[in-house]
Parts: sequence; C-alpha cells; structure tokens
Amino acid sequence: MPITKTKVNYHLNLEKELSKLKPNQRTEAKNRIAEYVLTEIENHTHAGVSPVTGGNYKKLSKDYAAKKKKIVGSGKPDLHLTDAMMNSLKTKNLSNGVEFKITDALQKKKMFNHSTVKDSINTSPKRMALPDDGQDRGKEKNFSPAIREGIKSIIKEMYADND
Repeated sequence: MPITKTKVNYHLNLEKELSKLKPNQRTEAKNRIAEYVLTEIENHTHAGVSPVTGGNYKKLSKDYAAKKKKIVGSGKPDLHLTDAMMNSLKTKNLSNGVEFKITDALQKKKMFNHSTVKDSINTSPKRMALPDDGQDRGKEKNFSPAIREGIKSIIKEMYADND
C-alpha cells in the first residue's frame, strides 16, 4: 500500500519464502522477522541511516539541529526527537507476511512528509524508515539489502529447524 498522510504501512510479503513451512513455523518465522526488522529500524534510525535505502540521512538544518540538541542532547538526523514515531510503529502478522505500520495520526503525517519528495508544500527532507510498496520498483520499495539478508537468514534457520 502506498504511503499517504493517513496510512503509513508496509506489507512485507513472505508468502513464497514461507510456503513450505508448517503453519506454526510460519507464525514463528513471521514473529521473529517482525522483531528483527523492528530492531533494525530502531538501530538504523538511531545511527542516522535509512533502513530502506541503507544510506545516511541528510543533515538537519543548523537551526533545527541546535533546537534538537537542546531537547535531546543530539543534533543528528535520526527520527528520534521524542521517540513518538518509533513508539507508534507496530507490526501485525498477515496470512502471507508481516505488516509494519505507524499507528499515531500525527506521526503518520510526519512519516509521510519524510517519505515523499521535498517540494513547496513538504519541507521535510526525505528520511524513510519504512519502504513504500506503492512504488513500481526501486530501492525505496523494500528494506535495505542488509535487512533483507537478515530476513533471509531467519527464513533459512526456520527451514533448517524444519528438517
């Protein structure tokens, strides 16, 4: 689903990858993957790195960096001014994968602004924390290669446990 001002979610489709696991193993795999990805989103954003592109977030403006440093002691771009955005990031197991979504209305608007192109209306620099699966293709449609490799490792472990 595309990221909008009122709906910020990403559906990680695992149907093909988990198809040969037993139902209880699919549930366990989805739980482990959800926990792993949430941890990686937290780690990446704290480091000022996009869990989507794998690239560093653009620097904050001097004024905003100074304001942020007064509030939280750090002027780096990390989407953690109050942690409200990351605290509203939730997961839900679906029949064919895992959904990641921002649940708070104000945080949805903020994430939308950080997930879209900067223009005359949206003045926030692009700092994606969730992929935009509404895109046809490209690096913003999925998590970074490092996170995808971690997901593959979990799936591989689950199949090894299946033997």
